[in-house]
Amino acid sequence: MATDMECQLFQVCETGDLDGFRRLYNADNSILNQKISGLQETPLHLATRFNHNNLVTEILNHGNHTAKAMNGEEDTPLHVACRLGELNIVNQLLDACSFVPYMLNKDKQSALFVACSCGHLGVALHLCDKMDLNVWDGIGASSLWIAASKGYQDVVLNILNKNPSLASRKGENGFSAMHLAAREGKIEVIKELLRKDINLSFLTENDGRTPLHLAAASRKVDAVKEFLPGSTLYNNLQVIIVDLINKADNDGNTILHHAANMNFSEIVKILMDMDGMNVNTVNKQGMAALDILEQQPASTQRDDIVQQLKAKTVANPTVELTSLTALQEALMVVAALIVTITFQAGLNPPGGSWQDSNDHQAGKAIQSKTDPWLLMFFTIFDSIAFTVSLALLPVIMILRKEMVFYVNLLAAVALVFIELTFIMGLFMVSDGMPYVIVEIIFLLLPLAPVGWIQWKLSGH
Repeated sequence: MATDMECQLFQVCETGDLDGFRRLYNADNSILNQKISGLQETPLHLATRFNHNNLVTEILNHGNHTAKAMNGEEDTPLHVACRLGELNIVNQLLDACSFVPYMLNKDKQSALFVACSCGHLGVALHLCDKMDLNVWDGIGASSLWIAASKGYQDVVLNILNKNPSLASRKGENGFSAMHLAAREGKIEVIKELLRKDINLSFLTENDGRTPLHLAAASRKVDAVKEFLPGSTLYNNLQVIIVDLINKADNDGNTILHHAANMNFSEIVKILMDMDGMNVNTVNKQGMAALDILEQQPASTQRDDIVQQLKAKTVANPTVELTSLTALQEALMVVAALIVTITFQAGLNPPGGSWQDSNDHQAGKAIQSKTDPWLLMFFTIFDSIAFTVSLALLPVIMILRKEMVFYVNLLAAVALVFIELTFIMGLFMVSDGMPYVIVEIIFLLLPLAPVGWIQWKLSGH
């Protein structure tokens, strides 16, 4: 609960009562550092929040150190002024303490970041002029990202003129300033960044997506066009961007896939008419852009583009990267092999069966007496591998591209369980734990290079 002094102090700061503040200060000069309950704001925070320039001046005259004070959110008075866009107060605070613009609040935001995020362009530009963003590149990077996403071309240029290396800096999610500008469709920022370095259009974020991918996925048609050969900038620089338009993300999707997935007919039409655009590329689910587009809600425009894509696909002599027929044949062999192996293992378990009826039943597994728990797990794993593989056989016969991912997943499940079955079998027939451990190590050893190859193929 606020004390009487806190109530009086809050009132004079709220109203900008200079005489009232002086009386309180003369009675107790520690009020400069007094934090009012609630947001734990000092008098300077409050004077700034209520936009009382004269009171801000009075407080700073009594102690410049108050400019560095933090409230409960770790905002300095400069954060508060930037959030409100009060340029006069910003100037006073910068004069009082040149270090304060480099202080971060609880959310790791600088005053410059706050000014940009709140849309106060004049304040942001003024801070850029006052700050050394070459040394404090972390603050410069975060401010550049928010300015790019907001479309503040002047702020972007100001920051990059001081520290050009920030143009390619990425955040935790792998987004660069170009990614953010493309996603939000900020055309002028995209143009300025491309003028700085054309290679920024090839930067990828954590999912392997370029700025062009994000522009297409966000349905920003004008932003997409800035990256295409029709752009004046690209033509002047004579840059070949076939690699860019065909570049796939970590899921194997090109810009054409993203445009099709958003049912973005205008961009799909532009892309499929471009020289060098491979309309037959399939993603990791085995789907081409045509397959994705055919799943979208029907419309006259979509139907026309589907027909054009089909014509291009037929007319293109390039062999598709993935042959569905060959995949069917390979999966059929794998599934049939697993069914055969697991069928035999189920009827002929490790250790064999009793051949006589002395204290046991002939034909029953010997391990049911000696190691019943191991036999139980062996049977469970074997049964799962057998059932999954058997169920896969009819599915593979009617395999379609959109089913490839799920069929591959089930095949992987069957392979995992057949390996577990084999490990259980080793336990059942090996004489002593050291032998089992050695056998398992040699069994798992080949998986290391396989895993490494898969990791490299996924784009790392």
